[in-house]
Amino acid sequence: MTNKFNVYIVDDHPIVRIGLVELINGQADLCVCGQAEDGITTLRDLRSLKVDVILLDLSLKGIHGLDLIKEIVSRYENMKIIVLSMYSESLYAEKVMELGAHGYITKDEVADKLLVGMRTVINGSPFLSESLLKKLAYQKFNPSSPLKGCSTQKLSKREFEVMSFVGDGLTTKEISVKMGIKPKTIETYKERLKAKLKLKSVSELIKTAILMKKFD
Repeated sequence: MTNKFNVYIVDDHPIVRIGLVELINGQADLCVCGQAEDGITTLRDLRSLKVDVILLDLSLKGIHGLDLIKEIVSRYENMKIIVLSMYSESLYAEKVMELGAHGYITKDEVADKLLVGMRTVINGSPFLSESLLKKLAYQKFNPSSPLKGCSTQKLSKREFEVMSFVGDGLTTKEISVKMGIKPKTIETYKERLKAKLKLKSVSELIKTAILMKKFD
């Protein structure tokens, strides 16, 4: 066990954790040293564990995944973080990398990408999935694209969530129900998104959000 790299899993779905544990512990060079369903437990465990790689879901109870990334990075310089999420990579990947994560894998890609991703970050390189590379290539070769120069790194956690729901085609009322906040507040978030992303209208916001979702 001393020659294996230690992996810590953070996900609020027990079935997901069970599957990850089975996959990782079946590898000659990797082993699961701990797991948690929330950020508070994670921060407590990390104080006493030797962890090389953290697999982190963004949707957690209590501390949101984005905030947890910031906490871990500020406390533990050498721990590698790979985000495993159902959220749109085209919205979140650049943000989590900016915060200090080392990789991003959507959950539908876990079976194909996870082991390669962990070994990549362990060896000192970031891991970006094909969908993010596809988005970056699209931006490079399509100068007129609404994604060109449209940085999502400046968006807050709530703004990311609203943007993602807009890309899913949800109405203001539907988004307010999902997020548990008033429709008027959702409209305020949309105005902020337009300003931050330099978009002129709600229709441009919708078009950009849908285009971002296209690269999931």
